[in-house]
Amino acid sequence: MKKVLYTLTAALFACAGFAGEVVFEEAFDSEDSVAKYGQWAKVEFDKGGKGEKGSLKMTLEKKEMSGISMSFDAKKLRGSVLEMSCEIKGDNIASDGKLYSQPKFMITAKGKSRTVYAGPGIQLGNFGWTKYKAECKVPSDATEVSFFMGLQNCSGTIRFRNVKIEDRLKNLPLGALANVGFADETAGDNKGGWFDGGAAEDASKFNGKPNVSIPYFIISPEKNGGRAAVLLGKKPMGADSAKIGGIGRAAKYLYILNAVQAPAKGVVGSVAIASADGKKHVFNLEYGVDTACWQDVRSEIKNAALGAGWAAPKGHRRTNGLYSTRLAIPENFGEIESVEFGGAKVPWIIVAAALSDEKFKFPSESKFVVKAGKDWKPLPILQNIDVKEGSALDCSALWNIGEIKHRVVASKQGGWLELENAPGVPVAFQTVANQGTTYHEYIKTKESTEAYVKQLRIQGYNMARFHYLDFSLMSGATKPLEFNKEMLDRVDYYIYCLKKNGIYLNLDAMCSRYGFELGNTWVPDDSGRNYNFDLFFKKSARDNWYAGVKELLTHVNPYTKTRLIDDPVLAILNAKNEQEFGMLRDPHNPEDLRPAWIEFLKKRYGTVEKYNAAWKTSAASWDDVKLYKNDISWGRDARARDIALFKFDIEKDMWQWFEKSFREMGYKGLCANYDMIKSRRYTSIRKDMPMVMMHSYHDHPAYNVGGTTRFWPKSSLGNANSIFRGIAGSAIWHKPLLVTEYGHVFCDPYRYEQAFSIGAYAALQGIGTLTVHAQAVGYGSQNSPIIPFFCMFDPVNKACEFLTTHMLVRGDVARSKSALRVDYSTQEEFDKATINDAMGKGESSMSLVVRVSDLPDSDAKPDADEIAVKSGKGAATMTFEGYSVVADSKGGISADGIVAQMKARGLLDKNNRTDAAKGIFESSTGELYLDSEKHYMTVNTPRLQAMCSEAGGKCELADFAVSRMSERGCAAAVSVDGKPLAQSERIVVVFATNSLNDGMTFLDDAMDRVMNWGKPPVLNKTGRLSFKLKNANADRLKLYALSMTGERLRELNLRTSDGGVRATVDTSKLEVPSVFYEICVDGK
Repeated sequence: MKKVLYTLTAALFACAGFAGEVVFEEAFDSEDSVAKYGQWAKVEFDKGGKGEKGSLKMTLEKKEMSGISMSFDAKKLRGSVLEMSCEIKGDNIASDGKLYSQPKFMITAKGKSRTVYAGPGIQLGNFGWTKYKAECKVPSDATEVSFFMGLQNCSGTIRFRNVKIEDRLKNLPLGALANVGFADETAGDNKGGWFDGGAAEDASKFNGKPNVSIPYFIISPEKNGGRAAVLLGKKPMGADSAKIGGIGRAAKYLYILNAVQAPAKGVVGSVAIASADGKKHVFNLEYGVDTACWQDVRSEIKNAALGAGWAAPKGHRRTNGLYSTRLAIPENFGEIESVEFGGAKVPWIIVAAALSDEKFKFPSESKFVVKAGKDWKPLPILQNIDVKEGSALDCSALWNIGEIKHRVVASKQGGWLELENAPGVPVAFQTVANQGTTYHEYIKTKESTEAYVKQLRIQGYNMARFHYLDFSLMSGATKPLEFNKEMLDRVDYYIYCLKKNGIYLNLDAMCSRYGFELGNTWVPDDSGRNYNFDLFFKKSARDNWYAGVKELLTHVNPYTKTRLIDDPVLAILNAKNEQEFGMLRDPHNPEDLRPAWIEFLKKRYGTVEKYNAAWKTSAASWDDVKLYKNDISWGRDARARDIALFKFDIEKDMWQWFEKSFREMGYKGLCANYDMIKSRRYTSIRKDMPMVMMHSYHDHPAYNVGGTTRFWPKSSLGNANSIFRGIAGSAIWHKPLLVTEYGHVFCDPYRYEQAFSIGAYAALQGIGTLTVHAQAVGYGSQNSPIIPFFCMFDPVNKACEFLTTHMLVRGDVARSKSALRVDYSTQEEFDKATINDAMGKGESSMSLVVRVSDLPDSDAKPDADEIAVKSGKGAATMTFEGYSVVADSKGGISADGIVAQMKARGLLDKNNRTDAAKGIFESSTGELYLDSEKHYMTVNTPRLQAMCSEAGGKCELADFAVSRMSERGCAAAVSVDGKPLAQSERIVVVFATNSLNDGMTFLDDAMDRVMNWGKPPVLNKTGRLSFKLKNANADRLKLYALSMTGERLRELNLRTSDGGVRATVDTSKLEVPSVFYEICVDGK
């Protein structure tokens, strides 16, 4: 490999000061600005097109390395956060296929403890001028800091302009001064961590990440001898003062991540700063003004905002945490030489401190409010949100089996669901997720129940999930297992109505943290009761589960005259919702877990000496062996392997007990457990279940983050549709896969992708159920704003559910005949300590092309239309509060290599356009096309054709073409009379962008932190859609804008053109910014 580098030093640039100034800046807008970099690098000036400024241009014919490299003063940048930005344009950029081979705009910061590589991911191929930005956190012990821009092992042409590197902030080095950790095992022993309050009063739940935009450096206690914070004012653990010298940095603000132990009055501590020329200044911090108590923190006080937060062990959604204090440094103070913390009147803890010229705003200073206007136009507040029967949005004809008489079963070989009276015929279910609102409001009377069920059928739902029914059944109870008789009667009548309307039931046998005991499931109590954990180890918990579930399943429904356990309406039983969480975290009551853990170690090692050797510890006896901590369970060593083996045995035994219990009660239908984590540890347990259930979310929010609800807006189609690959990678050969909880959560701006990234690919895989969470169907009036997991008022979700129903239930998107099977050995995965990994990216990416499944511990022959490969490198599984994701690892099996094999076998068309290295995937059916890097996807079937894309997207499908879509969103044409689009006499056109609530308030215009959810009406993001539709009835077609209930609002202009029709819809000019439009013959 030939290297062509041009190396400079930062000293060449006059702008390279470090007082919050620019480290490096070059516009590359003139020949002179480019020429000084061209002594050795292959660079030239490109004056650009008309109206453009110039740029630096590099062209490589061969895949080699060329670029500009420069070094900066590492000592001055230690602890700094560098922000790098530029604009880049690429022409025909291709790499040699290696992971690190790509266009580069990168800073490398080498320290004694670690090396940081920072830079944006830059696409390959052809792309116009694109803004890129990234952040580099320079280690506090940095010895080298360098910058490179150019091509690494790539060919093609790349252009750079407006390159800038700024030193935003300097973190002060606290590592040597730190004297406590975040966790504390024993209260009052004058050692350990935090404020010495014991395990129930420590910060062990702090994930080490600040919640504010200030990029603080948080010390890892594992890498700093267990010490992560400076404690002052508490003897003997704490110090009297802590001083950082030799800073040499001017700044306008000093930021401190801190808190005190308990409420106080007046001054609680001081911060003294000194300049290089002898100036001094002291900040006296007042309680409630500059800082406050770490427990039950507030979102903001006068000079501080919530800087880091974690769930308090007691109380519903209470937050413990740290304050981010902002102190304004006197003008013209000059370079700060030292900062000293001291004078603590009460125990005071400092976790991080930083200097910056930037004024990081508090929530109250930086509000962005969404208001009605040209860009956001209101939908009418509906007094009746029911979809009109017989309207174009009426989907009831898609599933019309009448009263349920036959049970849903798993096919004996195909891996799909079917009705027991129609073997070999796959069926799929669009499922509505019911929870408290349904039980307490929608089915309160028999009349409302009948009306609600009618809406389920009209809106295309053929299954209902009963979620947290146990909690509602226990409402008003005075003792365990005392069901609310009125609630049970409501539910019985609801089941009766579902059955009469052909709607099946998916029942979570238990969801509540307290099972069928007393207590509010949303409020943790002091006892630490949690049935996700307790069911593993407590007989009392299992007894409660068994008695409650048996009563629910075996009582005779007075309306159906049948026990639910015998009724074919019950299609699916889930033993305990998301029980994986029970073994994910350190238990509140470790004494319940310890006996089983010690017994496991005794069986595994025999003697404590052998255990000590494996775990590198020195326990004198089994009594001295400590319970493991979950934070080490994700490693690759003997400890992680032992923990995984222990959990595997416990969880497998749990499932066997659940299944045995269901069968003892008399249930003969489908049942399963463990529906959330996507690792192979669970796959190897699920292989003994009749089906697999899975949950997954895109952009699941984090609550109480700096006083806001935090989102991470991004396209779900990016990174090769990783959300769906996590789901598909959980499939098991010849077993139905059911997605029983998922969603693109409000208010992510890419929610319009949901029907594409999940719905379309679910149909390709033959997935049996899809269940958006939650309450996708409402009843009555529109009486609240859209909020996460309450989807009934969200027009974008309504649009996606409409499309998904046709893709999945009607079967518009075909199931792939070709398949990939990934074989692995459970024992080998344990031996390699990779059992907690999920399916690797190469294999899971094939789920965008063909059907994919895992097969553990079997030598069965692949099907005729399938190839089998041995599992490669897996992908990491990550869990958060309420959900889990899969994080791709580097290396492993190449998807493009699998594609080549399938083409050679005739399982893929030789012209299939899949190029996984470029993020391009075409399904084996030819119906689905994804360009992941462009966030672009099309669905092209006879009855449904659609596109989703960023603003400016276009498509030319078989019968439907989009020539302009001004906003990011989705556009689709759906035949609703069952005929192909080209002959259809009734078509629904969907145009969905984004929807928010009026007055919805964000922290800033990034719109990723919600401060206030607003109120009705819902505001639709306006946009312009120009489309053309081929149709044999063109001369007779009319176009109508529809309300969210399917009512025709007004006729719009529709022009005939070349054997079809064309129209332009501009929702900013419509009285009602519709999402749905109807095209029909003669207005019928």
